[in-house]
Amino acid sequence: MNEKEIVEYIKVHKVYPRNFYDYLNYSIFILPLSFAFIGLTILRFLKEPMALITAISLILFAILFSIFFHRKLNSSRRFRCLKPKHNLTLDKVNELIKSNFKLVRATVNYELNKIDASEPMTFFSYGSEITLLFDIDEILVNVRVGPFFQPFTLFRDKRNLKKIINLLT
Repeated sequence: MNEKEIVEYIKVHKVYPRNFYDYLNYSIFILPLSFAFIGLTILRFLKEPMALITAISLILFAILFSIFFHRKLNSSRRFRCLKPKHNLTLDKVNELIKSNFKLVRATVNYELNKIDASEPMTFFSYGSEITLLFDIDEILVNVRVGPFFQPFTLFRDKRNLKKIINLLT
C-alpha cells in the first residue's frame, strides 16, 4: 500500500492496516501459551490437590496475560477521533506538537493532511510515532510504539495520547 491508500484506509476504518511487524509482535503469545500448556500437562498427569490448584492458576494466568497482550497490541493500531478547537491548522498543530514533545523529526504532508512525528529512543522504549490525520471536522490521533520489535510500552503511549488530547481540545 502506498501512503495515500493507507490514509484512506485509516479514515474509513479508524485503525492502521496490519504490517509485518504487527504480525511479528503476536509472537509474544508464546509465553502465555507455554503457561497454559504447562497447566494442562499438570492437570493431565498429576491429581494431587496442590498440583490441581497450581495447574488452574497457571491456566488462568495464561488467559489473563493473553487478554492483556491482545488489548495492548490492538490499541496501538486504533485512532482516536477528536473534535479540535476552532482555527487549528496543520501548521498550528505542528508547532504545538514540536513545542510540547521532544521530537527527533516532525513532517507535515499537506497533500494528505497528515502530520508524522517521532520521539527519540530511551532506555525503556524504542520511542513512539505520533500520527495526526485531519479529516473534514475531526482529527484522528494515534501514538504507536517505535518501528521495531517492541510490542508495547506500559504507559508512555497513553501519556502521550492524553497530552495530545489536552493540547487539541
